[in-house]
Amino acid sequence: MRGLILFLSVVGFADATATASSDDPINQARSGTAKVIVGESVAAGGFLCIENNLVITCLHVVSGDGNIKVIFEGSERNASVYKVLRSADLALLKLDSPVDLIPLRLNTSTEDGDSLVALGYPLDSPTMRSIDCKLRNVGGKTLNELIGDRSIREELDALGYPSLSVPILDLQAPLVPGMSGCPLLNSKGEVVGIGEGGLERGFSELTWGINANQVESLKGSDDSIPQSGSSRRRSSNLFGAELRAASGAIVTVGSVKFSKFKTRRISELLEYTDDKLGLTQIEAQFAALDPGDWEFDAYRNLETGAMFFVPAGATLDSDDDDLVITSDDLNFRIRFQRTGNIRNSQLASQQFESDVGGPNLRLWVANQAWSNLTPVTYPNGLIVRRKSFVIPQQIFVPYGSIPPPPLKYLFETFAADGEYLLSVSITHDNYPRVFTDRDNGTSFGQMILATQLSTFVDTTAIRDD
Repeated sequence: MRGLILFLSVVGFADATATASSDDPINQARSGTAKVIVGESVAAGGFLCIENNLVITCLHVVSGDGNIKVIFEGSERNASVYKVLRSADLALLKLDSPVDLIPLRLNTSTEDGDSLVALGYPLDSPTMRSIDCKLRNVGGKTLNELIGDRSIREELDALGYPSLSVPILDLQAPLVPGMSGCPLLNSKGEVVGIGEGGLERGFSELTWGINANQVESLKGSDDSIPQSGSSRRRSSNLFGAELRAASGAIVTVGSVKFSKFKTRRISELLEYTDDKLGLTQIEAQFAALDPGDWEFDAYRNLETGAMFFVPAGATLDSDDDDLVITSDDLNFRIRFQRTGNIRNSQLASQQFESDVGGPNLRLWVANQAWSNLTPVTYPNGLIVRRKSFVIPQQIFVPYGSIPPPPLKYLFETFAADGEYLLSVSITHDNYPRVFTDRDNGTSFGQMILATQLSTFVDTTAIRDD
């Protein structure tokens, strides 16, 4: 089922300090752009506006429990909710003391097709990112025109904000968590909108920002401020996963950081796979174990687009430069390398296969039913190969003189995108238990699907400022 997501970001990330000149309007807007932290688990965006002690963000970000902290580059303040505009899902925060910074300017004029830039901290990035986005040439002007799903409309109505009639900016961009409340800037560095939300549909989301013309209404609003925690509890199914920022959920594979950015059921991840048919076929093999209810944590590296999945709540341990999950007879392994080119990626994939296959690698027999006979190359340059192997019991039976060891199973994904290689594998050292032990079978099935899901997402919009 599609879910409502109140956060905004897009595929094309760049360090906001990259090559921007000091007189560039976008670069100048950085000083007034902030990260908003609520409690210990929520991170979003915001910006200084109207006065040098007032910050705008989204209401759904700050409507829960926890102290509010606003972090600018070089300064930090505690804050409280000063005013809210429920219809637009906006909140005005008052800092405990002013900052010596210039509030961002507003401009309520936009045209279809305008190119915009969002500033903020996607996935709780430690550094500010500038992000390209664009207004759709043909799109909705209100949520009422954008959202047709009845269940989503009912959820919004029950929550009470934002209103379906609120003026929006219909954005052409896929989403990443952590950007609710971020400023959407025109080429002059003026705020024309506030990053707000979207409907998740894999890589073809409907996303929007709140039009900056709502700021004037926010200034004069007398809407009641939600009771601490009440809205968050009521809306946890809608916003919970997205609002939990990467704090405590950043892992390192080799020297590369991956941020946990969502938890989803397998049915909601079909649009994220590069091989939907293969994923569906594997899921069908575990139909007796109700795989439709299985959930997965998604981890993503912003710069490269590499993305891997693990069973929800799984603990990732380090093993040299790899990440591993070990459980009974199962070993799930993730490796990410900068190889420099496809040839080196091929050599690195062979080494990974040797490492996970162990000393009896020559005894592994390819399971053709679940293997790509050759690598699959996609139009964007992504190269993926998935392979399955078994060690048949009969190999170890010399005329029946001794009992055979357990049947072993290996499934692996190699995804190469330019100079990077993502390798993921699952090995099972007692394969028959899959069919006799429901718990073991569930763990195995989840790790098989997680291996199948791992890939790269499109990074063609990445730019340097």
